[in-house]
Amino acid sequence: MESLNVPTVKVAEMVGVPKIIEMSKKLGITSTLPNALSVSLGSCETTPLEMAVAYASVAAGGVYSKPHLITKVRDRTGSVVYRHKGVRRLAASPAATAALHGMLRAAVSRGTGQAAAVGWNASNAAGKTGTSDDYRDAWFAGYTSSLACVVWAGRDENTSLPGTGAEVAAPLWARFMRYLTQLVRSITPITAQRMQFACQLYLNLINPQSKIP
Repeated sequence: MESLNVPTVKVAEMVGVPKIIEMSKKLGITSTLPNALSVSLGSCETTPLEMAVAYASVAAGGVYSKPHLITKVRDRTGSVVYRHKGVRRLAASPAATAALHGMLRAAVSRGTGQAAAVGWNASNAAGKTGTSDDYRDAWFAGYTSSLACVVWAGRDENTSLPGTGAEVAAPLWARFMRYLTQLVRSITPITAQRMQFACQLYLNLINPQSKIP
């Protein structure tokens, strides 16, 4: 199973790169993106957090939520001394994100991201694999109705990995999501608008004993 890059570039050419960059910023990408058609194929650098925020925006029907680490702080008496005030805005139309969700769902159910659905109830999971030149980076970015998560795998010396995003990152994503959905289910219901997960997992390819729950 391979990604179809030619249609992606043709669509980017029709829409225009400036509009793509504008939309990416609305969805939560803060890194500088090149004004070139190749940006549609990922010829740029972003962080797992940025990608998680963007995918969470899609999962929330086009609503962007500014990421934060601290929700509230209590003092020794239990009084709340700080409470985060969320920043939310509509970044993309619900119709557009619904169509995008359909494509991302297809990538998991019958495309390059099928490994992300192995071993857990991934009936509502959607996402996309990514692989850089010479297999130096492997990605899987995706979400369910309650979580958005991104896995990146790469070496410190920037040398090749033994596989693609479908082979390296997607299985890690599945294992992490399986564990986390079980944990979250035992604590409290959540929504994609309230929680955004960015998981940057460094795969230790030298030590095969390294494991993720």
